[in-house]
Amino acid sequence: MIAQSINRRRTDREPGKILSYKNLLVLVDSSQWGTHRTIAAAELAARFGATLVGLHIISPVAGPRYAGGLTLGRVMREEAERARADALKAQRLFQDISQRFGISAEWRVVTGIPSEQAAMHARYADLTIIGPPDQHVLPSSFLLQPDEVIFGAGRPVIVVPREAAGDMIGRRILVAWRSSREAARAVNDALPLLATAEAVDLVVVNPTSEHDVRDYGEEPGASIAAHLARHGISVEVLRERAVGESVGKRLLACAAGRGADLIVLGAYGHSVCVSWFLAASHNTCSIMPHYRS
Repeated sequence: MIAQSINRRRTDREPGKILSYKNLLVLVDSSQWGTHRTIAAAELAARFGATLVGLHIISPVAGPRYAGGLTLGRVMREEAERARADALKAQRLFQDISQRFGISAEWRVVTGIPSEQAAMHARYADLTIIGPPDQHVLPSSFLLQPDEVIFGAGRPVIVVPREAAGDMIGRRILVAWRSSREAARAVNDALPLLATAEAVDLVVVNPTSEHDVRDYGEEPGASIAAHLARHGISVEVLRERAVGESVGKRLLACAAGRGADLIVLGAYGHSVCVSWFLAASHNTCSIMPHYRS
């Protein structure tokens, strides 16, 4: 029965049509940044006709044995009540925004380490939208760490910085391309966004070594541009040199110069590299899939 159902769906697909996102996940809190992030996610859900799942994570309560004469039990009860109130506020925010955009929506509240919970729920979504780490004075293990979500989810993750301009993600997209499996998967995961963008730039930085020529071909970026063109996506290929600066800084400078609101790139190497890039990206969203061997 399952196989028959799957086969029937496949025959109903339109030839050549890019598969769209159908299940999006957004981490919701009641801060102004959480509101902006939820609006951006709702716009994406409306654009693609997707269901938007709102996830609010309550961190485990941690505190000293005594706090100003208050027992630990009382402190934890007050923290739990505050957390429930924040969850209800976030739920109302999510429901209001979902109704405003007229989208299908689902609400979830869970308790646990934010990064672990976010990564787990992200595995059951086509695309997850999160924000940067919170700056509240809490134990670091209780903060949402975007790099841990990216490396743990196995799915594409969009990180929306606090200074991101506008509520629409993906009007102008910059693809950070290198001939690697991470970049290839990032491009594939971003196809629906690339197909609906007003402009797409594809950037190759420092493709000068013999190894790069072997991987990229005689014209770096031309092969992936041709692949995207077969999907109806027109790109402009930019070849940049990072002189006296890191590749990450050159990418961010290029994104700013081209007016990009979204950078598509694979998550390479160690989490510290991803953390640096996200911290340096003040006003441009990033979509970063990572796939372990």
